[in-house]
Amino acid sequence: MVGAIVLNDYTPGKNIEMTGHSNANWSPKDVRDIARYCFGRVRRITARTSMKNEKAIKMLEAIGFKREGVLRDWFDDADAIVFGLLRSEQRIYR
Repeated sequence: MVGAIVLNDYTPGKNIEMTGHSNANWSPKDVRDIARYCFGRVRRITARTSMKNEKAIKMLEAIGFKREGVLRDWFDDADAIVFGLLRSEQRIYR
């Protein structure tokens, strides 16, 4: 397995948490496709990444995710940034 995106904390019609884990480089298209799938079921997607993962941060923001907060000392070596994307404010799923 090269990588995985896990969909956690699913609340039907409301929220799902998208967690990516891998050494693979996820493309914006990969993440958009997964988000499109999620928006068929929920109205909000939550994502988080390490503050050190500049590539993931840029990609999430480019897709439309908004920074919502910081989880201090979340990872062994860094804080985490929490992102959110609402179906009503995105351009992925129409």
